[in-house]
Amino acid sequence: MFVKAINWIDKDAQEAELIVSDGNIELLCFSQPCNKKVNESIDSLIYCFDAEDIQKSDERIAYTNKDDSYFGYSMCCNLLDLKDKIVQIGEIKLCLEGEEFPGDLVEGDYVKFNVSRLDVY
Repeated sequence: MFVKAINWIDKDAQEAELIVSDGNIELLCFSQPCNKKVNESIDSLIYCFDAEDIQKSDERIAYTNKDDSYFGYSMCCNLLDLKDKIVQIGEIKLCLEGEEFPGDLVEGDYVKFNVSRLDVY
């Protein structure tokens, strides 16, 4: 995944909106402190802030839909790592750190959830 675009909110405070892409999927993310450049590869996870309504999905297709809030999304992702709560959509890996997962999930399942913001550190 890589930084497709940067929109500086406050350059002095290093706050920016990033468009992160894997070439197919694009996600609007918040970054602070932002030290990224356009076309720079991102090797770290994207963190999901305020993920809620996490549930197993019968659909086995990953998707993302922008919701009504500025940074918010509803998503369906492949569960890669249950212990570390890592999911994947396309080539983009996200962490739902700190969020509770339903007890019936196993790695390889698809999970759907809503998230209020995606963060890149």
